[in-house]
Amino acid sequence: MPAGRPSKYDKKYVNLLLDYMKNPIDETFPTLAGFACTIEPCRDTLHEWSRAKIKDENGNLVLKYPEFSDAYKKIKDIQERNIVHGALTGKYNPTFSIFFAKNNLGYKDQQTQEHIGADGGPIQTQNIIFKAMSEDDE
Repeated sequence: MPAGRPSKYDKKYVNLLLDYMKNPIDETFPTLAGFACTIEPCRDTLHEWSRAKIKDENGNLVLKYPEFSDAYKKIKDIQERNIVHGALTGKYNPTFSIFFAKNNLGYKDQQTQEHIGADGGPIQTQNIIFKAMSEDDE
């Protein structure tokens, strides 16, 4: 049995988390930190619960709190829906929306550069070999 303080995990947090994300209290945008402020465990503890693993009877690692892990993933979907809709309708500041999406939802800027030659073909190259001149070649 692992040493340390017993977990404060309770299955009630699954529904409380989902309810909070769908109906935040006094917030214009629901966050995990905001939810953590409404309950005793902190945001880091919630994150740990979402990914904590234990060994099952066969020795395989499995999620310790699978229902919380699923809810944690679901809130990311809720946040993505909210941030995209809020940004498109002007409810949220565009800079905030971009920043949040990049730092919390995995969005990123990506540029692709492709080098092509004339008419979309390959770039033509030419090898030029220089011969060093000796005094006899002058």
